[in-house]
Amino acid sequence: MNTMCKVELLALVKIYNKSNQDKIQNADKLKKDQLFQLCRRYNIIDEQPNGKENDSCLSLKHVSKSNLMKDIELHFLIKGSVIPPEIVKMKRKQIIEYMEYNDILHYTQSRIEEETKRICLNELHKNIIYYNIIRYDDVDVHKIDNDDLESFINEYNLDTNIANFKQYSILLQSIYMAYQTFCKTTGKEYTEDKLKSFVKILNRLDDITKK
Repeated sequence: MNTMCKVELLALVKIYNKSNQDKIQNADKLKKDQLFQLCRRYNIIDEQPNGKENDSCLSLKHVSKSNLMKDIELHFLIKGSVIPPEIVKMKRKQIIEYMEYNDILHYTQSRIEEETKRICLNELHKNIIYYNIIRYDDVDVHKIDNDDLESFINEYNLDTNIANFKQYSILLQSIYMAYQTFCKTTGKEYTEDKLKSFVKILNRLDDITKK
């Protein structure tokens, strides 16, 4: 009977790969049961006669606290948040229990680098889309595939030169604030744009200056 969680099995594979030339590839892409069978085939798991795994195989015990914290940090980074303070204060045993309960993977250094690059690239793609929205207001947000932003950018030939993205964002926000302040102090009605753009605000300014 398989009583080990996926994170433990992956950690065992990592230890195996460190000491063997015949590396196990893409283990993280396997489902738990597939991974368990793979570990049995490579004799990574030492099963007892009653079918229970040896307690010595709980491989997270072999991982340093600092590396476990990196796993958790990456876990929250992927979710777009930071590690809660109470987790930072946990002892090593508590961290392992937390990772097992929340099925948090143990990452190798190369996996961490790959995930970091993926996250940074995804943020770049998001900024390119935001930039095109505020500059040109020509993006149909309903057609955006969040799982493949790069294809969306290429398909609609979006402007990828976003060197001044931050400066444009600040300028746009300042113009909107000035516009709203003017409307409030003069009693004029104004429209709050959910997706702000220079095209929209310039049209608003054109309307109020003609009245």
